Amino acid sequence: MGFQDVGEAYLLQEEPIQNAGSWPTTLDMTIALSKVISLAEQQPLTHGLAVATLSGALAQTLLKSEHDQKLAMQSGLLHDIGILPLLSSLSPEQEALLPHHNTAIFQGHYEKSQWLEPHLYFPTEILSLLHLDREIIDWIKLHHCFINKTGLLPKDPPLKPPTLGMNIVTFSHSVIDTLYHIPNSLQRYEKAQHFLSQLPACQFYSDIVETFQEQFSTPESFKLLDARRITTHFQSLYPQSAQPILLNGSEILHLCQWISNQTDARQGKYTQHEGTLTAQLMVKMGKRLNLPLHELGQLALAGLLHDVGKLAIPLQVLNQHRALTPQNRESIVSHTTILEEIISGIPGFQTIGQWVGAHHECLNGSGYPYGRRRHEIPIGARMLAIADTYVALTQARPFRPSAYRPKDALDILKNQQGRIFDPSLLELLEASIL
Repeated sequence: MGFQDVGEAYLLQEEPIQNAGSWPTTLDMTIALSKVISLAEQQPLTHGLAVATLSGALAQTLLKSEHDQKLAMQSGLLHDIGILPLLSSLSPEQEALLPHHNTAIFQGHYEKSQWLEPHLYFPTEILSLLHLDREIIDWIKLHHCFINKTGLLPKDPPLKPPTLGMNIVTFSHSVIDTLYHIPNSLQRYEKAQHFLSQLPACQFYSDIVETFQEQFSTPESFKLLDARRITTHFQSLYPQSAQPILLNGSEILHLCQWISNQTDARQGKYTQHEGTLTAQLMVKMGKRLNLPLHELGQLALAGLLHDVGKLAIPLQVLNQHRALTPQNRESIVSHTTILEEIISGIPGFQTIGQWVGAHHECLNGSGYPYGRRRHEIPIGARMLAIADTYVALTQARPFRPSAYRPKDALDILKNQQGRIFDPSLLELLEASIL
């Protein structure tokens, strides 16, 4: 199992080649996807992990079945996965409300939240890629539903109230949204006491509230939710009987294609399929270098994922053509470091993380985020910079409705060779497109 497998899947080959070494499991990719979801919601990267960790802590006490404990934690990780397909239909104003949508629902503003109803539906194509149980569809469909059947409900409302397990996820989501931006354990404890004192009895099962009060009875207990420790706590709670399996190359590839497509669709017609086009160009360039299959697989994934960090940038900033404010420029710069953090956290993906993190660096040191120069920039990042810019030039933009012709786009890149782009790699690009 390895990047050769991805390379062969990309090139539509058969009989995958095995590769020893670090490689992601279903759980590794589920955690990475959870971070992408949090990114899209303008939440801290570990927001979904925190919901899943609290769900796991409560589920271990309240749910006898390890199967249900696992579902509670997986649902916590992926509870807002429906946000990703929804991004393409949201206005900048609606997108700005995403970080606060659960609070609004919890406070009873159901009518104002109806535009979010589509996010209750799990994208079924992800089920088989991550080897998830189909039950997760119902758990996530009801993650904003309270036990009195109020909240944000699907159009086909259930006849029965949510189960105890489902309600654990809803409760955990509400608690984390209330506490997670508070860094101090004592303040979290005090905020939690206030939260519980204001809690309507009709929203959550009393067993859940009582168990939370028992497990989090001191300020020290809230360190379980510290962002720096959350991954360790999550892994200690995840049912040992639910050992994740290694994904194959085709599953990795299709999952990354799906994430790339959701990211590209967010800006509508201006960026549709740019990740796919960049991946295609990266693989063409790699084949001309006679790179082995495992490196072609890495190039394909880097091309697909290189712009996922833009989910952290507000739409109005992405679509504007005026000069950026210092705050807006900071969000532009940070999209590479955020994505590098996500990708580098996937076992075996460190090289891809380095490439996507450096693909806005320039040979003369004028790029970002670190101002690296020439061979301080990995060759994969230098290839990605060229492929990404070429694809962007040959597509329309809000400020440039007409795309450049391939030759004109190539000439623009050549005008920056030696300063921004690697001249030898521009020759490789020219050979790949002409």
